[in-house]
Amino acid sequence: MRSFRGVAVRVLPGITENFDRIAIVLAHRDRALDVTLYEADHDADVVAEWQTWASTLGLPLLIEDLDGRLSEPYSRLGQVQIARPGPRRRRSFLARRPRFLMRRKAGHPDRDAEVIRDEREIIARN
Repeated sequence: MRSFRGVAVRVLPGITENFDRIAIVLAHRDRALDVTLYEADHDADVVAEWQTWASTLGLPLLIEDLDGRLSEPYSRLGQVQIARPGPRRRRSFLARRPRFLMRRKAGHPDRDAEVIRDEREIIARN
């Protein structure tokens, strides 16, 4: 996989001038070794397929220009995509616990439960 540059979106000529095909291609450094992963007549599922293939293979997203040059749609630093950082405080807890419970400790019922064995049963039976 190291010899491949990334997963690229390529516009292919269609049957007529107004009808183009879109392909998701595993772009190799040598264009003759490119592998077509997905091809469609419409653009409905192309972006989802493009992102799925890139994340599955661990390769960057690429867009092929009309002259054949490959460019990245998002800026990256090595393998990490650069984006605006999210807020650090309280963000991860919002999906799990309500805000008013964030100040309280979560209980541990297994640690506090007392187990009594080999004792006489004290439940009344009729």
